[in-house]
Amino acid sequence: MELDSKTAKIRIENISGASQTDREKINKMKEDDIDLSDIPEITDKMFAEAVLRSGGKKVSKRKLRVNILLDADIVAYFNAASGGKGYQTLINETL
Repeated sequence: MELDSKTAKIRIENISGASQTDREKINKMKEDDIDLSDIPEITDKMFAEAVLRSGGKKVSKRKLRVNILLDADIVAYFNAASGGKGYQTLINETL
């Protein structure tokens, strides 16, 4: 790997693109063979301070993600009524 300071780009040379992972070895491993010593335990404090994100955007703690099936004409109506932007918010306000 060579750093070109003029363009601040990293050039990677001699990479074949082929995985160097030994899949056969991994498939034969038992759970006790996996070294987890460098992974910290997750604490209650970590959960309390965690931030839920969807698509990189912070999700309000007041909202829940749900999946529902709606008729195509219902979605088309709300999409048109919202001007093509924010139709899910409009559905939420209507409900």
